[in-house]
Amino acid sequence: MEVMNRSEFIREISLRSNVEVEDVQKVIEAGEDILMNSFREGEAVRPFYGITLKPRPVKDGEYLNPKTLDIVEVKNRKTIGILLSTTFKQKLNGTG
Repeated sequence: MEVMNRSEFIREISLRSNVEVEDVQKVIEAGEDILMNSFREGEAVRPFYGITLKPRPVKDGEYLNPKTLDIVEVKNRKTIGILLSTTFKQKLNGTG
């Protein structure tokens, strides 16, 4: 699976919206800042239609590394859960 990097994403938004790359970059940076602040506060954010990003705590403990299958010690930390609406999934799969 190929991944579109940040620069490509910004350039594509610029092309599709007829907005200068520098302006798109400023907006994306502001959005990233809003996301991080919200996540640190424990708040979920729905930045795009049908996609909700929700901070989730991971407690201390031993967890299985899915790549190496080794047991690793993990300290308290936060991660992000992604929730997709049914409508979003239907659009993704061409059924909606």
